[in-house]
Amino acid sequence: MKGTRRYRYIAFHVEYKDTRCGVSTSQLIQDLRLQATMLFSKSLKDLGVWVIQFDGTDGIIKCHYREKEHLIQMLISLKSIGHSAVTITTSSTAGTIKASLKKKLKK
Repeated sequence: MKGTRRYRYIAFHVEYKDTRCGVSTSQLIQDLRLQATMLFSKSLKDLGVWVIQFDGTDGIIKCHYREKEHLIQMLISLKSIGHSAVTITTSSTAGTIKASLKKKLKK
């Protein structure tokens, strides 16, 4: 499998501690950048992170298969996005977006 690009898709859920403020995708990306730099001294590009879908509460993020655990740790360690206090939980990890959506719907 040398030279192939393998990715993992991680489905996650954002729970707001105060009121449901609604967070934009750009705010999520900005806070993920800061968290990646603080925790691992890496950029999102180095981790292969790409936000596929995010509607304010549920989302799917793509990353390199070797960085899956780092991304999960990074998501769980985020305590705020923008000015909103949040708790993030990951619901499933899959090799394709389709499988990730199926796993998410089953739960």
